[in-house]
Amino acid sequence: MRKLMTHVSIRILFGFLFIVSFFVFGHLPVVKAEDAQTVEGVWEVISVSSATDNSLIGSKVSISRNGDSYEVKGMNDDSPRIYAGNERRIVRTAIEDLIAPEDVHEGNMPVSVKSQLAGKQVPVNYSYTLSADGNLLTREQDGKDFNWQTNPETGEVRNVRYDITPGYFKRTLKRVSGPVSVAASKGDHAYRADCGPTVPNRTAPITTDLCPGNLVAMTYFCGGDTGCPYVCCPKGLPYLNHCDCKCYATADFDCHSYSKAQEQPKQVEAAHFQPN
Repeated sequence: MRKLMTHVSIRILFGFLFIVSFFVFGHLPVVKAEDAQTVEGVWEVISVSSATDNSLIGSKVSISRNGDSYEVKGMNDDSPRIYAGNERRIVRTAIEDLIAPEDVHEGNMPVSVKSQLAGKQVPVNYSYTLSADGNLLTREQDGKDFNWQTNPETGEVRNVRYDITPGYFKRTLKRVSGPVSVAASKGDHAYRADCGPTVPNRTAPITTDLCPGNLVAMTYFCGGDTGCPYVCCPKGLPYLNHCDCKCYATADFDCHSYSKAQEQPKQVEAAHFQPN
């Protein structure tokens, strides 16, 4: 019995040393437990469900929390997509063309089918879901299916229809790094936007870049007025506190009045907004 126990103890010891050697000499990536429980961080695409997406393998995206939402963007993309959700799953819905304008004259779909589907828009869902161990992320995107019947004698197309297939396209991403934090404890001062020549009660569109490289808040507080009702906040600090005129990452401040800044629309018409 003593000999058997000795053999078992030696096997356990060697097993322990073998595992330790992997971390010491094998350079295995180790992710902190607190990092692994959120979708925030930098992720790399390692597999795709569609061959047309093979070029995406190896590409990276970053996910960071911004107040109550999450920003997802490619590493070379300056325009993040805004998602809603929680630390383990985030979702966004986009209204998209059923058939992209550039595809109307391409592909094997009959022209008569394209003409019936062209111009239609549908909601398409995108989501990122965290794995149980927090080291993998699954991206899902709705697919668009098209169906029609063709009369073999006349070639007439009929019964044209489409379906949205939830989560049809899938990608798997592995964690490269943990959450990307935004230093926002002190807050940064907001500043007045550049609307060009200001005119009281402006109704003409504003075509200038209101806040180059930063976020735009529409408000009469902290510098905004009837001629230019816009104020700028640094990226990553979208909450404009009306009490101290500083911008913060969240609205967790002792002030009951604030505006939320966002990316500037392509065309801004002051008359169409109600300032906060």
